Amino acid sequence: MRAGFGFVPFPTAPDDQRLPHVPLLVPRPARPDLRPRGAERPSPQSPVESSRKERAACGVGAALLSAAVINVLRSSSLPSVDFRKPDSVLAALNEAFPMERQNDRFFTIWYGVHSKSAATLSYSTGGHPPAIHLRAAADGKARASQLVTYGGMAIGAFPDLTYESKSIVVEPGDRLLVLSDGTFEVNGADGGMLSVRDLAEYAVAHSDEPGQILEWVRSINGTGPLPDDFSLLRIQF
Repeated sequence: MRAGFGFVPFPTAPDDQRLPHVPLLVPRPARPDLRPRGAERPSPQSPVESSRKERAACGVGAALLSAAVINVLRSSSLPSVDFRKPDSVLAALNEAFPMERQNDRFFTIWYGVHSKSAATLSYSTGGHPPAIHLRAAADGKARASQLVTYGGMAIGAFPDLTYESKSIVVEPGDRLLVLSDGTFEVNGADGGMLSVRDLAEYAVAHSDEPGQILEWVRSINGTGPLPDDFSLLRIQF
């Protein structure tokens, strides 16, 4: 699956910067059993998230959707939206990009806003894997936490969705790993699949450098190419 990255400083507030505003915008084909927007919604026990298991070629359509969303965010062109409020941005994107107008494609997203002046990171997720926040503890060892907001559906699948926003304090030296599911949805020799937690534990115990993580994932995958795009962005505060 394709992923898009980008940094956009706010022109009116140079101390505030959106962290990869689409650090992992991942277009996905709709599941055959998804009802159209406006139809009766599936039960909460049938989340869009389960469509991660259904792969299809991305092609030009996915690339065009990624580019369109990135351009909207880069130009701050969603009407009446405060781009410093991640939950508002995701709700507006959901209404601006309904999947029936995008060749039945929705997308997932992790959206973050870093305020240097307040030393905070606000974030919201729409059907996307958590980002990993790393901080050195007093004993010198890193501690990892997963940054995710629960209940946020993939963007474009259903109308009138609301999203949750959370915020954490960031300190100098903190690191953030923003990733696609292709970084961990890899089967090992025993048939088990890696998880975000496995990746976080490796980053704490060994290295959070993307190149090192890639080599580790490749070693678990064995011979041949990885089954999905490996997209990983490391940010140091």
